[in-house]
Amino acid sequence: MAVTRMKFVTVIGHADLRAEVVARLHSLGIMQITEAYGAMDAGASGYEAKAKGSEAAREAQSRLADLDTRLSALESCFAHLSRYSPVQKGMVESFLSPRTEIDGDTWRKADGYDVAGVVATCQRDEARLGEMRSREAELGARRKELEPLAQLPLSLGDLEGTETVAVFFGQTTPAGLAALEVRLAETTGIYHVERLGAVGRRNYVLVLHRRDAAAVADILRADLEPASVPETAGTVAQATEQMQAEMAALAREREEIAARALELAGERATLQAAYDHLLLARQRLDAQSWLGETERTFVVHGWCPKKALPRLERGLAGLEDATAVSVRDPRPDERPPVTLDNKPLAAPFEIVTNIFGWPSYDEVDPTPILAPFFAVFFALALTDAGYGLVMMAYCLWMMSRKSTPKGSHKFFRLLTFGGFVTVVIGALTGGWFGNALDFLPSYAGFFTRAKNAIILLDPVKEPMKLMVLSLGLGVVHLLFGIGTKMYRNIRDGEVAAALMDQGLWLLLLPSLVLFGAGGAMGMPGVAAGAKYVAFAAAGGLILTQGRASKNIIARLGGGLYSLYGLIGYLSDTLSYTRLLALGLATASLGMAINQIALMVRPVPFVGIILMLVIMAFGHGLSLVINVFGAFIHSGRLQFVEFFSKFFEGGGKAFRPFAERPRYTQVGQG
Repeated sequence: MAVTRMKFVTVIGHADLRAEVVARLHSLGIMQITEAYGAMDAGASGYEAKAKGSEAAREAQSRLADLDTRLSALESCFAHLSRYSPVQKGMVESFLSPRTEIDGDTWRKADGYDVAGVVATCQRDEARLGEMRSREAELGARRKELEPLAQLPLSLGDLEGTETVAVFFGQTTPAGLAALEVRLAETTGIYHVERLGAVGRRNYVLVLHRRDAAAVADILRADLEPASVPETAGTVAQATEQMQAEMAALAREREEIAARALELAGERATLQAAYDHLLLARQRLDAQSWLGETERTFVVHGWCPKKALPRLERGLAGLEDATAVSVRDPRPDERPPVTLDNKPLAAPFEIVTNIFGWPSYDEVDPTPILAPFFAVFFALALTDAGYGLVMMAYCLWMMSRKSTPKGSHKFFRLLTFGGFVTVVIGALTGGWFGNALDFLPSYAGFFTRAKNAIILLDPVKEPMKLMVLSLGLGVVHLLFGIGTKMYRNIRDGEVAAALMDQGLWLLLLPSLVLFGAGGAMGMPGVAAGAKYVAFAAAGGLILTQGRASKNIIARLGGGLYSLYGLIGYLSDTLSYTRLLALGLATASLGMAINQIALMVRPVPFVGIILMLVIMAFGHGLSLVINVFGAFIHSGRLQFVEFFSKFFEGGGKAFRPFAERPRYTQVGQG
């Protein structure tokens, strides 16, 4: 139940060993390097914080820019390959940023891989795809222009007319075309109307008439919308055939590009490892900018957990002749970064603590205290052993997959523990996929009898008992929160404050609960004793809580006002009834799903299949919804009701300088 103790470490060495020391610290991943030149501007490289005119700084900036360019080029290459060989991710995996597990040989091979050649191929093919898309769009638009003239056997160059004959190409509606022909028939001019067909709701026509037939020309201009004649050699059929041939050639070229991409996608793991090599090189180079340096020496400052100091010494072994390491405790004005140190059973619940924030360096780590409460609250909110089993199986499966990031295993362990407690609570409350076991056939009645034999509380039939249980757990939870604050005060030497500010409340609140319970259960002796303890504790609060004031009236007034805190504790306790509501919601929803499924059971031939499909989909959706609800509301009880009694927060997470690849992780063995 402690925040890890930190040491401030300084490493001084010869300038020639700077890159070597940084590489070793990078590999160790146990020291958070602090910037030697003060805080940098947001987003700025450390080299920008150094002397701008330094030759070394300019060279480093150039190398960083080169690495950024190569990384960006590889990212564009991955985007190109994903077009033809997308990486399949599940719903949960899409939030985890899974990394590909590779062996050591692949990792070493990637360091010398011809990245430039692959990038050039991808960039060339991607640029060509852009040209092809533009050309295909151009050909498509041209085919659309030629479509109205598809039935014309003449060369389009012959439609320019002669000295005596004019050609008019236009479009109109079917009704407009009929009206046009009527009007033209009323004239005495010589003309010919060639219907070219319709495209959509537009009819296209070609009209030839003598140039001196002014009446015909006027009618055409008034009744037809002119359409442009595409410029092309030969007939429309010939032009269309040429375009189809070009489109086919583009399709073949597209297939060739796809084949190359699929071939390169087979080397995706190596390409990703090559990317991570460059990324780690960039991390090391950027870290060098945080170092202090002179012409012949460099200095590294940073924080390291006390228990990791032996590893640091072993990691720098062999450099003793050219480096010196000094270690000291944090100064009073320093705020070391925070990392939590918990046993394996409690460690996964650090996620809950960190969602709210990090404790300050001198604060108590609440994780071991909240762990059992969170697991029980989660289980009471879910209240279904079947759901707990499914959740446990899924989490164990996810942790067994090589693609699941190691960093996400803590989250899945948390859900596994929550699932285990849910199985226990669900079995004691009779929840197995709602009331599904009650509908088993007679030959499987053993499971129904076994389920009923271990039920201690049915939340649907006995909601008041579940509410009393929820409120009781809430009171205990709040008392632990007050007790944690008391422990910290005692640890810090403030014993009097611990006894007056927390000890009296630890007497008052339980005594009020016992007073009410004793009266309700017909135990007057317990109620009387609890009443006297409550009066004594309340009197102590009145006398001590206003002690900061020198005026006795103000002191007593402050003490009386402190009893108003009882309203806050009552409100906090009532918040725990949400466990009752969520447990009932899970049970009721499960029962409703089963009832709907049973409605389709009598359907001939497919009834059983439909029933199983409805149950699988319904309970799957219910599981997802209720797990979210159980997690969120159980966390809220920690953050609002529990943490408010002692937690101050404000700590900054310990972030060691470590290798952080993006795409790959080297497997064990």
